[in-house]
Formats: sequence, structure tokens, C-alpha cells
Amino acid sequence: MKHWTVALAVVLVLAGAGAARADFVLSDSQYLSVTTPHSIGSLWDSSRADVWPGGYIERAYLSQEALLRILGGGLYELWAYDASSVDLSSGNIDSNLYAYNTSNVDVSGGNIKSNVYAYDTSSVDLSGGNIAYLNAYNTSSVDMPGGTMSGLNAYDSSRVNICGASIYTLGAYGTSSVDISDGTIFGRVYALGTSSVRISGGSILTD
Repeated sequence: MKHWTVALAVVLVLAGAGAARADFVLSDSQYLSVTTPHSIGSLWDSSRADVWPGGYIERAYLSQEALLRILGGGLYELWAYDASSVDLSSGNIDSNLYAYNTSNVDVSGGNIKSNVYAYDTSSVDLSGGNIAYLNAYNTSSVDMPGGTMSGLNAYDSSRVNICGASIYTLGAYGTSSVDISDGTIFGRVYALGTSSVRISGGSILTD
């Protein structure tokens, strides 16, 4: 089932931009190397796109088993559904990233400047780079062997494993669970409801 309606127009003229930016829709096993700006990018099935320096997608939508790799280019906002995957190793996501169903987000470099929202049974892996804020809901999972993050909130029955990352504030709510075996928490740790925070290593530095 489609999660969104793709505009029928092939070209979207941006007000004040003075030029048209082409949209793209990929399906089956199609591949696209993105090196120029695009307004909307939609990936279905097992299609794949790589965003290189100079490439930019204002809004990207992934579904089924599609893969989007950001390799030095950028995006504004991104939605990942089903079993799709997002791989950020260099470059920026300027606004929010939304992960649903069993989608996976892998951040090994680069910068997500706003929020990551993980829902359902989606997963987020942070081994490098930076995520400004991450919010985990439902039964989503977060593994953090590296990288930095300003704030992390775990809700519902989500699971967080911190084994090397640096975080400034951490909150656990509902029945969520947080395991800290390595890394550094620079601010306060909040555990409310019936959530659990287990500390076997690392450092918590508070005022």
C-alpha cells in the first residue's frame, strides 16, 4: 500500500527560485546518482539512490526495501517506511527524519541538524557523526557505539544501547530500557514511569 501520493507533475517550479528542479520516482531495482538539486525523491521496491556532493533532495520518501545513501550531499526532510534503509556517512539532513515500520537508519558520519523520530520496530544505529535530537517510540531500538547527540528520549517500550557515544541529556519514559556500557553523558539522566536505566560503564558528568 502506498504511504503517500506522489505528485503527477514531473517538474516542480519553486517560487522565487527562477529554475525548475526535477522530481524523481524510482522502482524495482532502478538506481540514481544524485548530483543536482531535486524537490521530491521517491524510492520504491529495491531501488537505490546515492546523494553526492552537489546533490540535494528537499523531501525524500522511501518504502519497501529501498536504500538511500547520503555520501556528501544533503536532504531537507526524509520519511522511511517498511524495510527501507537510510545510510548517512557524509553530508547533512537539515530538518527531520521519520523512521516507521522496520526501517533502519545508519549514521556513521555527517550531521542530522534537527530530530530523528523512530516509530514501530524501526532501528537507528549511530557509530559516528552527529544527531541533534532522537526520539524513540513504540518498540524501536537505538544502538550508539559512537557519534554525538544533544538529546535522546526513549518512550513506550523502546530500547537504547549506549556503548561509546557522547550525549548531553537522556530521558527514559514509559517502559523503555536504556543500557549504558561505555561513552559519556554530559548532562542529566531522567528515568520516569517504569523505565529502566542500567549503567555498567562509561561516565555521567553532571553539574
